[in-house]
Amino acid sequence: MSSEDINNIFDSAASKQLFATTVKLNGNYLLWAQSFHLFVGSQKKLKHLAEDPPAKGTSAYDHWVASDFSVMTWLINKYG
Repeated sequence: MSSEDINNIFDSAASKQLFATTVKLNGNYLLWAQSFHLFVGSQKKLKHLAEDPPAKGTSAYDHWVASDFSVMTWLINKYG
């Protein structure tokens, strides 16, 4: 297996969902939030969580919506 093959495995959406966090959200919010924050940061989506969305109808908004879908998918797949 080449290094490119390995990179493709780790870049896949399935692996991102798998490793979002292993911390259970059972009254353990602070630990869970820190773990999920680290994961979101590793995916370069912290700005998405911290800032308001851009104006609707712009290409920046379209990119923001795609990022929002990614973050929501990670949450749903972990806790849905």
